Amino acid sequence: MYLGVIAVADLGSNSFKLELAQIKSGRPVTTETLKESVRLGGGITKSGMLSKSAMKRGWDALSKFGSRLRGFDPHSVKIIATQTLRTAKNADEFLRQAEEQLGFPIEVISGREEAELTYLGVHQVFPIEDETNLVIDIGGASTELVVGKGAQILDVSSECVGSVSWTKKYFSTGELTTARFKKAVDAAEVLFKKDRARFKKYRWQLVFGSSGIISAVSLINKASGYTTSGAITPESLTAVYESCIAAKHIKELRLPGLKEDRRDILAGGLSALIALMRVFEIQQIAAVSGATRRGALKTLIDDQSDHPIDRTAGLREIQQRYDVDVTHAKRIAKIGNYLLDGLALDERAPVARMIDDAAALHEIGFAVSRINMPRHSAYILENLN
Repeated sequence: MYLGVIAVADLGSNSFKLELAQIKSGRPVTTETLKESVRLGGGITKSGMLSKSAMKRGWDALSKFGSRLRGFDPHSVKIIATQTLRTAKNADEFLRQAEEQLGFPIEVISGREEAELTYLGVHQVFPIEDETNLVIDIGGASTELVVGKGAQILDVSSECVGSVSWTKKYFSTGELTTARFKKAVDAAEVLFKKDRARFKKYRWQLVFGSSGIISAVSLINKASGYTTSGAITPESLTAVYESCIAAKHIKELRLPGLKEDRRDILAGGLSALIALMRVFEIQQIAAVSGATRRGALKTLIDDQSDHPIDRTAGLREIQQRYDVDVTHAKRIAKIGNYLLDGLALDERAPVARMIDDAAALHEIGFAVSRINMPRHSAYILENLN
């Protein structure tokens, strides 16, 4: 059992990501991130079914996640799935085996819930209380829009426009032409215009973007010198678009800052982004990475107040797993607390708890290596909350 460590997995239409975090002062501090490029959304057939190859890619990725999550308390893990698994006709078939691979249930969240988590994650990074903000999340198969003030969400929308689905629909041959971009942008504008009047009445001051494709464009901007901060503006977006046209084909895209796993879906995501900036007359977008997972981590921390982890049971489980000599551990704890009694401390309890933990688990370092055992044991203890 991992005490004080929580985990969130986001099963997106493009990639699956697992984020582990420690809880410090009531906030998640990321300690590890795993990412698998699955392209689940790209595996949707014309009949609306997930292909066997796409499902296998997903199951293989989740098998790795399951191995990493082994030993976690169920109340410390949250697995969410988004647009592709909301709409695929055989999603249940995928989810049954996926949950077996993970060892934890998967929650297929609605577009509204996804938007709310993203907004909550952005608010964790930028806790702005006195201004109205618009948050955009262009995923692999859907785009979420949410406007709010401070921590309060005012309005939410989800449209079926995504970097994977739009690339598959409008750039299937890989050709990057003005005509193809026009069709993709025009189609996205039709969907986003349904939300324009409703959203613009809120008169937001700041716009944040959270998604892999927005982060990719931000990195291109910075690496190319289009904007010093990586912020996305109409001018910088035009420069990225013109670079795509100059490349002529997806396989020839060699833009500064563009990662390999984003190259094949850049055109679809860029089309959605161009449409958004036009429809909502956006002048600047600040990129925030991993906001949906940040929001999910925050809700997990809040939920844990209702499901506190049994620390004693957790320590006992770790001792059993690594064959700790419990009698000897208790003897060490007794000696440590005896010495502690001789010290004049304002707060004895936190130090006593640290001594008890150290005594209970001090031998575990042997499981890592007999060389530098105390250092390995200290690492384990530091990761207890």
